[in-house]
Amino acid sequence: LDFEPTIKTNSELQLSQIKFK
Repeated sequence: LDFEPTIKTNSELQLSQIKFK
């Protein structure tokens, strides 16, 4: 499922955004 990796990437992006904040 290609959706699984996409969700993982989204999670990492969210973590990055929080760090930037």
